[in-house]
Amino acid sequence: MKRFLRTVFCKTVSFILCVVSLVMSAASIVAIVMMFNENIYGSSEESFSDMMIKREVIPYGYNYIAEYVDNGITQFKAEDSGLVFEIRDKDNNAVAETYRKLTLGSSWNGKIYFNAEVYANGSFIMVDPEYEAEYGDPYTFYYFVPNNSVIAENNELISNIVSLAFYLRYRIYAILAASLVVLIASSVLLLNTAARRPVDDELHAGTFSKIPFDVIFVLSAISVVFISGLTDSALHDFNDDLFGIVICIAVGIVVSTIIVALAVCCASRIKLKTLFKTMLITVVCGYIIKSAVTVSKLTVKFISHIPMMWKTLLILAIISITELLVYSSSLYSRVILFIFWTAVNIIRVPVVVYISLQLGKLQKGAKELSEGDMSYKIQTDKMFGELKLHGERLNSVSDGMAVAVEEKVKSERMKTELITNVSHDIKTPLTSIINYATLIGKDEKLTDSSREYADVLVRQSERLKRLTEDLVEASKASSGNLDVELTACSAGIFITQVDGEYVDKLSESNLILITRQPEEPLYIMADGRRMWRIFDNIIGNATKYALEGTRVYLTLEQSDKNAVISLKNTSRDELNINPDELTERFVRGDLSRGKTEGNGLGLSIAKSLTELQGGEMKITVDGDLFKVMLLFPIIQ
Repeated sequence: MKRFLRTVFCKTVSFILCVVSLVMSAASIVAIVMMFNENIYGSSEESFSDMMIKREVIPYGYNYIAEYVDNGITQFKAEDSGLVFEIRDKDNNAVAETYRKLTLGSSWNGKIYFNAEVYANGSFIMVDPEYEAEYGDPYTFYYFVPNNSVIAENNELISNIVSLAFYLRYRIYAILAASLVVLIASSVLLLNTAARRPVDDELHAGTFSKIPFDVIFVLSAISVVFISGLTDSALHDFNDDLFGIVICIAVGIVVSTIIVALAVCCASRIKLKTLFKTMLITVVCGYIIKSAVTVSKLTVKFISHIPMMWKTLLILAIISITELLVYSSSLYSRVILFIFWTAVNIIRVPVVVYISLQLGKLQKGAKELSEGDMSYKIQTDKMFGELKLHGERLNSVSDGMAVAVEEKVKSERMKTELITNVSHDIKTPLTSIINYATLIGKDEKLTDSSREYADVLVRQSERLKRLTEDLVEASKASSGNLDVELTACSAGIFITQVDGEYVDKLSESNLILITRQPEEPLYIMADGRRMWRIFDNIIGNATKYALEGTRVYLTLEQSDKNAVISLKNTSRDELNINPDELTERFVRGDLSRGKTEGNGLGLSIAKSLTELQGGEMKITVDGDLFKVMLLFPIIQ
C-alpha cells in the first residue's frame, strides 16, 4: 500500500483532488459570505428575484430622470435597454414616458421611487426610496420589462443563478465539509509522499530541486499577479456574467494549482533539509557575511598591532573630525545638529557603558586573584580588543598561580609523608628505650641517683614520643590529610564534657573552670574525635600558661549565624607576641622553652582541625587576658 501511494499515478490523482477541493472550499466560503450579505437566508426566491431585477432597472431610472430634470425631455426611445416606463411626479401625473406606451395595470412589473433636486449649476442629487424626500420633489419610475429587452436577457441568467443559489443555500455547507475533508486527506497524502519513491524509503530530490525555492516562490507570485491582472481586464472588456463566472473558476483552478505545487515543493525541501540552503537569498547573504568576516578579520589583525595609546588617539581624532564637519556644515540648522547629537550619543553611551562593565569584570577578577581565589575565571567571550587580551592574561596568571599552589600542596604532602615515615621509624626504638628505662628504674639494687637518672630518661623519652606524635598530627592537619567525619551535634555537649573531664586537671593547676551555655541548644556540623583534640589542646594550653588562682571561662553563645565557643584565661607571663604568631608551629607565648613542657604545636593543631571541620579559630590578646574563639556555622 505504501508503494502504491508513492506512485506517480496516486500522486497525480491526489494533486488533482487537492486542487479541486481547494477551489471548491474557497468557492463555498465565498458563496456562503455572499449569501449572508445578500440576505438570501431571510428572503424568498421570488422576492429576491424581484430585488435583482430592480437592481438592474435602477441605473436606467437614474439616467432617465436625470435627462428629464436637466433637459426637460418627455419622450424617450430607451433603445439601449428596451424598457417601457413612465415617470410620474408627486401628484401622480405622467411627466415623461417612452414612445412605446403601455397602459398602467397588471402588466407593469413594478415601480421605483426617486427624489431629485435641481441646482443652479444644473447638477442634481438622486436619493433611494428608503430615504425621506428632503432633497426636492419625489418622482416615481414605473417600468415594464419586455421579453426582447437587454434586461430580460440578463435577467434569465440572473434568475438561473438565483435559483441555483436558493437550491444550494443549505446544501453548500455539506459541499464545504466534503471539500475540506477531501482537501485535508489529499494534502496529508501529498505532503507525506513528497520526495518519496515506491522503490525505497530514501528521500529523493525532485526535478526542480536545484532551482532556489525563493526564485520559484517569486515567479509563482508574479504569475498569480499577472493572471489576476488579465482576469480583471477580461472582465471589464467582456461585460458578460456567464463569461465572468467561467473566468473566475479557471483562475481559481490555476491559482490553486500553483499553491498546491508550492506546498509540495516546500515539503520536499523541508524533508531534504535544503529549504534554506538552496535559497538564492541565503547564498547571497552567506557570501556577503563571509566577505564581511574576512574584511573584519584583516582589519582587526591590522588594528591589533597598533599600540593602545595610538588606537585611542585615532578614535578620538575620527570622532572630533566628524563632529567638526557636521557642526560646520549645519551651523544654521538646529534640526540637523539635534539629529546628529542624538545619533552620536545613541552610539557613544552604550559603548561607554559596555566598556565600563567589562572593566568592572576585569577589576573583580583582579580582586579575586589578589584574595587568593585561583579558581576564579574572567568571562572573556563577550570582550574584544585589548580588554579581552588583558582578561586572558589575568586568567593565565590565575592558571600559573594555581599550578604553583598545586606544586606547593604536593610538596607539603610529601613533607607530611616524610615526617610520618620518619616518626614511625623513631617511635619503634623510642618505645624500647622507654620500656627498658622503666625496668631499670624499678631495679632495687640501684642507687638513688641512678634511679633518678632512669626517671629522667623515661620522662624525656615520653616527651619526645609526644613531640613526635604531635608533629605527625600537625603535618597531617595542615595538609588536609586527616579524615573528618562531620555529623550534626549539639555544641553544648562539648562544654558539658569539658566541664566534667578537665575540672580536676585544672584544679591541680589551682585554676577554677567556669562554663556557660544558652538554654536552647545550638547545633553544628563537627567530628567528635577532632573536637575533643581541639579542647584537649586549648585546655592543656591554659593549664600550662594560666596564672594560678585565677578563673578559666569556657562559654558558648550565638553570634549572627555562628556558634561561638570561647575560652578566656589570665596569662601567668607577659604576652609579648602577636596573636597570629601563636598558631604557627613551634611558637610559644612565653618565648622560653625551659619553663614548661610545651612544644608549640598545640594551638597550630587546634586551628588546623577547626578549619578542617568548616570552622574558624581566632586568638585575641588584651594585656594579660588570653582568649581563644572557635566559630562554627549553626545548622537547623
